[in-house]
Order: sequence, then structure tokens, then C-alpha cells
Amino acid sequence: LEFYTKGVNSFLHSNTSGCCLEPLVLCYSNRAATRMSLGRMREALGDCSMAAALDPNFLKVQMRAANCHLALGEVEDALQYFSKCLESGSDVCLDRRIIIEAADGLQKAQKVAECTNRCTELLQQRTSNAATIALGIIAEVLPISSYSEKLLEMKGEALITLRKYEEVIQLCKQTLDFAEKNFVVVDAENDLADGDGSKYKNSFVRLWRWRLMSKSNFHLGRLEMALNLLEKEELLRSTKYSMIQGSLIPLTVSVRELLHCKNAGNKAFQLGRHIEAVEHYTAAISSSVESHPFAAICFCNRAAAHQALGLIADAIADCSLALALDGNYTKAVHRRATLHETIR
Repeated sequence: LEFYTKGVNSFLHSNTSGCCLEPLVLCYSNRAATRMSLGRMREALGDCSMAAALDPNFLKVQMRAANCHLALGEVEDALQYFSKCLESGSDVCLDRRIIIEAADGLQKAQKVAECTNRCTELLQQRTSNAATIALGIIAEVLPISSYSEKLLEMKGEALITLRKYEEVIQLCKQTLDFAEKNFVVVDAENDLADGDGSKYKNSFVRLWRWRLMSKSNFHLGRLEMALNLLEKEELLRSTKYSMIQGSLIPLTVSVRELLHCKNAGNKAFQLGRHIEAVEHYTAAISSSVESHPFAAICFCNRAAAHQALGLIADAIADCSLALALDGNYTKAVHRRATLHETIR
């Protein structure tokens, strides 16, 4: 990559007369291929555009542009480039490999388009069976369009439906770096300033990830993390994404209320106001039916308040309820064991 860049720069700083255009075209084309291998498809497309502008008949670079668009999930653009390469066969003596690659690329682009539409229909059903089928289809075409934001978002939606929340978070984090490289926003209005003054570039590629990660963290009981993401999303309401944000407002309100109840319970407990603590934890429990791990924490905390009030049977019952909601909650196991010891 470095050497191709040096080659391009050396030509740009000299006179690009007709006799030296071909090496410059090749430098752009080869640098595009290198960037493609690094997953930097948008930069590769820029090189393809420069090469094509210098030599419109250089079909190899048109093929590379087509493959970039296909990898990014920009199917219509990919179809256009592949078709253009095939149509040029009547005017230019094409390398047979280019014809085969263009025909294959055309079929792949059509497959991605069809599968994307099919998955959209499946996910609208919001059932586990439909989500499982959609995941299978996405697994077939994602190797073709590896950087497709649409396919990745649909995969995340399917995983949410199947309650595979850790996988959702992993997917969102692992794909963000390439998304930011490949989907560049030049409009400063689409950048989101964080509280410390730093900015999140390309907020639109983060938006669906924040949405899915906030939902996943909520269901995993990590409400503080969920709220942090939801509040970042709120900052985008004044942008063109405001229509998308509306559906998350109820979740934001719910998370804030749940955290308020739990924190109020913790504070009351620390101050020795145990009856008040029980009331706050009970309020949190009654509103947290969709987040089992969080409800388990509140049950365990209420058990501590009941224990402080001398209500051992109620405390044991709360620990058992916490474990029913989250079988891996060791704090509830230990607390219940300690409570059983006190009544022996």
C-alpha cells in the first residue's frame, strides 16, 4: 500500500502526460486491490474512480469497483458495474476471466438482493422460527457482502429475537471499526459530540448498534450500560434520525425508572430504612419483568432488607425467586445458604 501510494504521489507531482498515464492507472488499480484485501472498501472505490477517470476502458478496475460495492452490500451499484463490464464485451476484446467474473458477480449480487428482501419479510414476523431461518439465509450471503450494514443489522435483529444478547453485543462491537472506515459521513451534522467533548464520527453506523446493544444490555440486566447507550441515542433526536429514535423513548423512560427505584432502595437500606428499601425494590421488581437478571438483583437486595427486618422466610423466598430468574447469580446462592444457617 505504501509503495503504491508513493507511486501515485510521484506521478501527481509530475506531468501526467499520455505516455505515463498507464503506470498511474495501474498504481491506482493495484492500490485499490490492496485496500480491498484490508477491508477498506470505500478507499478502494476512490482509487477505482481515479483509475477509471484516467482510462474509462480499463475494465479490470470496473470489476474491482463492482466487487467493492458488492462487499459493502450496495447491490444496485454492483449490478450496474457488473452489467457494464458484460455489455462492454461487444465493443472490447475482453479477457475471458473478466467475463466469467462479471457473470458470477452479477449472480451473486442478485442473490444478495433476493436474500435481503426475504430476510426483511421474515424478520417482520418477529418469531423465533422466522429469525432462525433468516440467520441461515444471512449466513449464506454475508460472506459475499461482508461489510453490508443492512445484512449485519438484520443479523443483529434476528439474534435479539432469539435472545442471544451476548452475540448481539459482540457482533456490534466487532463490526464497528470497518463500518466507520467504509461508510464515511462528510456532513458534520452527523457527528455526535460526547460529554467529554470528543466526537463520534459516522454516528449513523453506530445508531443501529447502539439500539441493539442497549436492548441487549437491558435484557442482560446491565441497565447502566443500556442507559448510557440510550442517552447517546437521545442526543441524535434533533438530527435526521429522529424518526428512528421514537421507538426507543419508552425503553429509556423504563430504564431510568428502574434504576431510580433500585438506587433509592440501596440508599434507604444504607440509611437503615429497611421497610422503605423493601418498597423501592418491590416497585423495581414489578416493572422489570422483561429484564430477568435485573429483577434477580432486586429480589436479592430485597432479601437483604427482609433479613434486616427479621423476615427470614421472606428473605429466603426472595433469594429463591432471584435464582429462578438467574440461575447463575452466585450472590443469591450464598445469601440463601446463609439464611438457611440462621434458622437451623
